[in-house]
Amino acid sequence: RREARETTAMAENTADFVAGWASGAVATLMTQPVDLVITRLQAGTARSVSGAISAEPLTALWRGMGPLLAVQPISNALMFVGYGAGKSYAERNQLSGGSALLPVFLGGCAGGAAQSLAQSPAELLKVRMQLSGHTHTPSARTLLSEGGLSRGMTATLWRDVLPHGVWFASYDLAKNYLQKRQ
Repeated sequence: RREARETTAMAENTADFVAGWASGAVATLMTQPVDLVITRLQAGTARSVSGAISAEPLTALWRGMGPLLAVQPISNALMFVGYGAGKSYAERNQLSGGSALLPVFLGGCAGGAAQSLAQSPAELLKVRMQLSGHTHTPSARTLLSEGGLSRGMTATLWRDVLPHGVWFASYDLAKNYLQKRQ
């Protein structure tokens, strides 16, 4: 019986990982041009989009995507695996406090934390590449002298942990509400 539960949990984790990986890859490819424009606007180095396209090749819209494309699918997969593991842990250890949403919220927080660990270093590299205008990755020596790949990790955790808990709980609440209405 225990073996069957472990096999089922492994299958669920594998499915979560594959689905998360695929959705992360597609999302990265689709959102990179917008992300580049936002990064340049925030840095105050923005040119108009049409000006940037005419001055640079169209492929410049995907500049800095390499590190993110390498990590985003894995990061997304870790989010869903972390969510499933966190939710299961909360349910097994009766951390619900009488609420069906609390395990979902805690699972979302775990998923957000797992995602941040992979995402933060990749985002640091991506932003550096977008702002520099070069396609090369900053050297390890430069990154280490400026705080290493963990620079920005605290901000990424703040951005991802609680909001992912709220996102998963909101999604679950809305889904259950709509299913009851049918």
